Amino acid sequence: MSGRDDAPPDRGWAVGLALVFSTAFLARLVPLLNGGGLYAMGNYDDGVHYAVAMGLVHGLLPYRDFLFLHPPGIALLLAPFASLADLIDEPQAMLVARLCWIALGAVNAVLCALVLAPLGRLAAVLTGLMYALFFGAIYVEHTVLLEPPATSVLLLALVITRAVGSGYGLGTRHYVAAGLLLGLSPALKIDQNRGRRKAGRLSGVAYSTLRHEEGI
Repeated sequence: MSGRDDAPPDRGWAVGLALVFSTAFLARLVPLLNGGGLYAMGNYDDGVHYAVAMGLVHGLLPYRDFLFLHPPGIALLLAPFASLADLIDEPQAMLVARLCWIALGAVNAVLCALVLAPLGRLAAVLTGLMYALFFGAIYVEHTVLLEPPATSVLLLALVITRAVGSGYGLGTRHYVAAGLLLGLSPALKIDQNRGRRKAGRLSGVAYSTLRHEEGI
């Protein structure tokens, strides 16, 4: 496998990423089905987030018209699902939102694999599977919580700056795009210590690369 790590994506690589995605999706869906089901009320926060989105699409602004203790990103992301309740009932719209969040968790597992792709496809797939089966990730990505989209923007920033090259072939536009993605993170969740550590490492990589390119 190591002899083909720099080759264009092939069927085996696609199968590996598909395995990561499907494993992550099922790891989040099956416990929900075996518990209270897709309509279960097993978490308080997801109902709050959906209610905030419902208020937003009906003309109520968080912070002005009602108390909300988190950034507005989750309300904006859930607004299309809240609007969907006008076509189907609210439980069905919440179900669609949950399934999309589960799929987003599976995408995050794939992004973890892509971040490690420069180290080899086997390492990348194993990393994706580790994230897919990590209990903490399963818990926060089984319903509409803050962490999945916040994790997505951080992982996308890492993919842009690490997975697309060795680090020395990256241009300013890559770091600008990564910086914009990182800037979205506080709009999704403020208390994201892991994200701040990743942002610090990413800034260090960017600074070191720029100094190298300038010959400093």
